[in-house]
Amino acid sequence: MIQFAYNEDDKGDVMSDTKICSIILNENAELTLASELIENTIVKDPFLADNFLQILKYLKVYSIKDQAIVNKDKSLATLPIEVSLKNRMGSLQRSQIVKVLSHHSFSYEIRLDETFCHHRIIFFLYSKLSSAFAMTFGFTKVDNDKKSDYTDLCAAETDRIVIDIIENENDHYWLGADINES
Repeated sequence: MIQFAYNEDDKGDVMSDTKICSIILNENAELTLASELIENTIVKDPFLADNFLQILKYLKVYSIKDQAIVNKDKSLATLPIEVSLKNRMGSLQRSQIVKVLSHHSFSYEIRLDETFCHHRIIFFLYSKLSSAFAMTFGFTKVDNDKKSDYTDLCAAETDRIVIDIIENENDHYWLGADINES
């Protein structure tokens, strides 16, 4: 689990820790866990790894309150979150890095875009006992290949997981025993 600890803000208030974590189980054989995409694709490519780390750094300025992404001043964050990231040629270009997925109750998307490949990590906001961006599934969309777009399937499965966590308190089943202990 990756953890970001906030220092004091401008008013001297200590902000809560925000974690980046990943679900540990996959009940749908069609889908790939986010952690697997990160380990097997993103981390192995220096370009993708660098941009992914930049996205995680940008996420550390946000927190979670009432199932929403909020700024340091506790105001609602503007979505999609856009920043400048380097492309493979080394030039900066504006990118949407985090977006809420419409037609889904709890699902968000981290976006790592290349020219023809679009790497996606679906996540939800977990704020029960700790504040975390909980990554669920990951995939790579390829232009002109509709079969490579798993956005709706991943988001629907993510929503189902969140409902199971809320209704059945199955946090430990999906996130592991250490999510609230670290």
